[in-house]
Amino acid sequence: MNKGFIILHRKMLDWEWYDDKNTKILFIHLLLTVNWKNNKWRGKTIKRGEIITSREKLAKETLLSIQQIRSALNKLKSTNEITIKTTTQYTHITINNYSEYQENNQQTNQQITNKQPTNNQQITTTKQSNKETKKQYNINIGQSEDSPRIEISKPLNEINYFIGLFEKVNPSYKRLYANKTQRSALERMIKEHGEERLQEIIEKLPDIVTKPYAPKITTPVQLERDFGKLIIYIKQNQTSNNLKRGGVYVIEE
Repeated sequence: MNKGFIILHRKMLDWEWYDDKNTKILFIHLLLTVNWKNNKWRGKTIKRGEIITSREKLAKETLLSIQQIRSALNKLKSTNEITIKTTTQYTHITINNYSEYQENNQQTNQQITNKQPTNNQQITTTKQSNKETKKQYNINIGQSEDSPRIEISKPLNEINYFIGLFEKVNPSYKRLYANKTQRSALERMIKEHGEERLQEIIEKLPDIVTKPYAPKITTPVQLERDFGKLIIYIKQNQTSNNLKRGGVYVIEE
């Protein structure tokens, strides 16, 4: 696993998740750990660009929390960087378009594994690498080398991501994307509560909004307005459930 190398193009500096520390850490970790060639695992073929892992294992390997891993995986999935298949035993992750930007390192990694590099092969590989560098991974921007540079800001992508989380409670959630009032509400909540906490709260909404006496929240504006009421409801509901089960669950202030 520790032999060989990966290709990391400078265009990654323009990647929409580049300044999201946790997402960047996880994605680069996945680039380093996915299969660079097809392998067998428990009778299954795990293809090039794929890995069998778990959130717990990724958290241990990257020193991120499980919640941070979960959030980063969701972000990478939302922009089609990865595909995730989850079972009760493991998580199967595929880096989409992996071969497009790692193609020319397969032969070189194979040479390292076989311990048979020759000077001619090394020279050819170096030349090929230099030629192919211009074609390396474009992080889903879809630009050609001669295309104008497209700048994608993190705040724009963040807001779109969080709007997408309202899909389960709002069938018309797509209308929220162009609504400046809704977007501003999300910006303020991200600043006040942080990404992880806000995501955690929004993901609880589908189980809450249909319950009696629960705040009816289906948009960011409603969430910002009733955020305090929602937290109180969650705590009261958890207290009631804990009295029945003897369990403890804490939502931080």
